[in-house]
Amino acid sequence: MHSSLRTIVVVAVLSQVLWSQTKTVVLDSIRDNTLFESATGSLSAGADAGLFSGITGLGSIRRGLILFDIAGNIPDTATIQNVTLTLQLTQSGGGNLGVGLHTLLADWGEAGSIGGGMGGGAGGTALPGDATWIHTFSTSSFWTNLGGDFTATSSALTTVGSVNGPITWSSTGMVADTQAWLDNPLTNFGWAVVSDEISSGMARRFATREHGNLSFRPQLSVTYIPRAGSGEDFVLSGSVNGPLTLDPDLTATANDALFLHIESPMGAYDFFPHLLTAQLFTNGSPPFQAPFFPELYLDFTPGLFFPVIYLYSALANPFATAVLPPGGQTFVFAIPAGLNGLSLMIQAYSTLPSMNTGSFFTATDAFQLTFF
Repeated sequence: MHSSLRTIVVVAVLSQVLWSQTKTVVLDSIRDNTLFESATGSLSAGADAGLFSGITGLGSIRRGLILFDIAGNIPDTATIQNVTLTLQLTQSGGGNLGVGLHTLLADWGEAGSIGGGMGGGAGGTALPGDATWIHTFSTSSFWTNLGGDFTATSSALTTVGSVNGPITWSSTGMVADTQAWLDNPLTNFGWAVVSDEISSGMARRFATREHGNLSFRPQLSVTYIPRAGSGEDFVLSGSVNGPLTLDPDLTATANDALFLHIESPMGAYDFFPHLLTAQLFTNGSPPFQAPFFPELYLDFTPGLFFPVIYLYSALANPFATAVLPPGGQTFVFAIPAGLNGLSLMIQAYSTLPSMNTGSFFTATDAFQLTFF
């Protein structure tokens, strides 16, 4: 049974197309600032309505900083599919300017400083906690490199002209950044908005989260798969010592009773064989999702994770119900001791092909059971 199922999964991984059922959230920035070239680190604009990038007419460099709360708004087991940043251009020099997003490598601050002349582009007096050209947090913490610590290669690059309006960035690099920040929130320091620093008089000003026009404020659109599954009439519900729920996050301790119920509410999957599987993993390190097989939330790669557990298999157990009965099927499991610090990802499958995903089987959403 185990080897045959692994064979099926490998074939499916090679043939599966991406799942089209996704969710999208639009996030407001939670912090933004500008680094103004200054040997003394005395300038900042943490509370200003403008974020600057490029070289001014006086030959001074400006670099923007921007941060969004990813982990606080997207489920921790989600798979990021697409990311788009929109900034409103409110002032520009002439010609076209390449503006890139570079992953920041250190935390930084935003205090109450306001930019001075040149529409804010001259910078204002940095306040305690502001990021400056030399400080991550003025005046106690410093960048390793003057002008900020960020990746040399941009995650996304777009050309910004001289006409005010919305400017967007979207790329696979931004998807990778956002997924990494979701998986490891402590590494999320946002992006540095860095322009082609070649010609003077090309600096751009973008609206910040403090801008008076709400529609001008920075927005990050993130599209993601929330928790695998085929999104059809095949549902897994569960509970610990209580009534069944569709809440995908449960907690349990030793001697608790885990209730799981597989059902096809409209009957589309009645009378078809089904499986109930699970996988243990260390808290905070959920199983890998194959990018071409997104409805599967279990990793069958030998030696990389805890083994897949077959809680129930109508295909392998001749004494069990061979097919899903009308009204579904309920299972009860006693939670053993010794699982502290671990979680269990649980998912059910039907052998009836999925119309939504094109796969030859259908998956429920996944449940995560955390032990404490």
